[in-house]
Amino acid sequence: SNITGIKSTSSGPMADPYASWDPPSTVYAQTCAEDLYNNGKAFSYKNKVSKTLHPGRYCQGWDFSNEVTITLEAGVYVVETKISVGNNAVLNANASGGVTIIMNGNFGLDFGNNARYKFVAPTSGAYAGMALYSRRTNAQKDARGNDYELNFNNNSGALIQGAIYAPSQKIHFNNNSNIAVTACTQIVGNKIEVDNNGGAVFGPCNTATTGTTDIVTPSGSTQTIKTLAN
Repeated sequence: SNITGIKSTSSGPMADPYASWDPPSTVYAQTCAEDLYNNGKAFSYKNKVSKTLHPGRYCQGWDFSNEVTITLEAGVYVVETKISVGNNAVLNANASGGVTIIMNGNFGLDFGNNARYKFVAPTSGAYAGMALYSRRTNAQKDARGNDYELNFNNNSGALIQGAIYAPSQKIHFNNNSNIAVTACTQIVGNKIEVDNNGGAVFGPCNTATTGTTDIVTPSGSTQTIKTLAN
């Protein structure tokens, strides 16, 4: 496994730059996108189709695989129940104006089997810098005591500009997954694990152009990787 970029392992606790950040409660009360756009059916696409999704609340989750290409319009996506992207699927969340994905509920995320994904967060406004947000109220473990994980797995590859923020959950890069970026990527999680040839290459953060908030150590240096204490 490999992590390249600005990081710290011994400088002591770092303040959470997004500790007070939370979207308005109205985003969780929207009419389900399944009812608005899909005749009440779950958004589950397979077998080489291409689909464009609108911002909103996806009450039955996402399940994309078998060379599906999903393009997200600019805006905020509240996803409940599950997020699964695999088997050569592509998720393009890099529309002009930026995309924020919010995980709402006790579940994990799975990117695997050659999945490709591009997240670009808004650079201004209420969601500036936030690419992927797992709510603080989301449980750390399931009923059996297993971690809910944000899994980037099985030869998946990404370009991410903005924060992956999961303060109550584990973020796991595994099995040849890689994040390779030229812009700012931040990772904030309860646990962060990189193994089995997983890798992450972090570029410098420019808050003026990416909308992110700096992660700063007690000594004042800027970081791109932060782990919150259990």
